[in-house]
Amino acid sequence: MQVVIVKFTIFKRLAFSHMVIILFVLFLTGYMTFKLNQLNCLTRSIASVDSETIGNIERLLEAIFSQVGFEKKYLISKDEDFFRKFWEIQDYVIEDMKRMENNADTSEKKVLYADSSVLYNTYVSLFKEEADLLVKGKEYAFKVYQDKREGMVNEINQNL
Repeated sequence: MQVVIVKFTIFKRLAFSHMVIILFVLFLTGYMTFKLNQLNCLTRSIASVDSETIGNIERLLEAIFSQVGFEKKYLISKDEDFFRKFWEIQDYVIEDMKRMENNADTSEKKVLYADSSVLYNTYVSLFKEEADLLVKGKEYAFKVYQDKREGMVNEINQNL
């Protein structure tokens, strides 16, 4: 049995090393394309969820601030139209809050949503309590109620 030794010439060595380099570059190109595609899909997913969330937050804050305006108008004028409008806007706020709850994809967002929801419900019940006192003609500390409600609205705004 005779062993055949193949000698690699310089040309064969160069060609082989270039082939290895080319295969390595092709492998890296394929891998990078795959990873960039994954990153692109993730970015689109985040952008669509976050842009929807931002839109919901903007609508929600606009509705809450509008509701605060009608609350103040009612407390000053005692006009029933302002009172009805306050409660109409609550439907929009609740609808937007439900959308936000569906978009809350992290535990931090869920906690902020829950805190905002509790604060909003407390705000509404505080207004209802004050409106009942106003209708009954009882004396109450207007400034105390107003400060509490403003603090709650500011905290909701910060959470959102």
